[in-house]
Amino acid sequence: MDSGLDKLLWSEEFTRVWNIDEIFKIQSEVVERVASKMNVFISDSELEDIQKIPTNNKQAYSYYLQGEFQRHKANKLTYSNAIPLYEKAIGLDSSFVEAYVGLANIWSFGGLVWGIYEQQFAWHNAKNLLLKAHEIDPLHEGVEEELYTGYFYYGWDFKLVEEYYQRKLEKLFFDQTPAIMVDYPIKTGRYEEAILAADKHISIDPTVGIYFCLKQKL
Repeated sequence: MDSGLDKLLWSEEFTRVWNIDEIFKIQSEVVERVASKMNVFISDSELEDIQKIPTNNKQAYSYYLQGEFQRHKANKLTYSNAIPLYEKAIGLDSSFVEAYVGLANIWSFGGLVWGIYEQQFAWHNAKNLLLKAHEIDPLHEGVEEELYTGYFYYGWDFKLVEEYYQRKLEKLFFDQTPAIMVDYPIKTGRYEEAILAADKHISIDPTVGIYFCLKQKL
């Protein structure tokens, strides 16, 4: 759909036998088919993420999705609704990394962005959850990105964040929050690097408006 012209560009009906046990496989097939039709390149790492099964526990996944729905409303009430849902998901599957990350995001954003929680209390909770998630999956780039975002905004550990930033300059990790690759170089006076990073992120996903906002300020 071209939203500017209100014009349908392409549509396709996806029909197959429905089996709830294959939900992640079906999601992967749909994403890959849409990307193919739109001539969008999916990297090996992106394809791996798409095909990854986050949990084998259907009830845990249901709690997680409910938690995500509440979290994205981003207010005190919905955060309080989401927390026990994530905790239930983790209780059913203690290796469910995405549930740890979702819960950690509530504490991180609730303390830093929305002022719902006392900052150091919020960071303490978020950090412990992210460290646990990192222990479960040391190669999960999203967990690492969230950890270093906390080290930057909460811990002010610029030496540690600088080491991470230099690594990511060599191998960019796309994230919908611009903390490390855009905001960090802005706050450390490297404006050209921030502009280049913003442009790269915009080229990957032009629907994430915060990158345009930060670039405009530069």
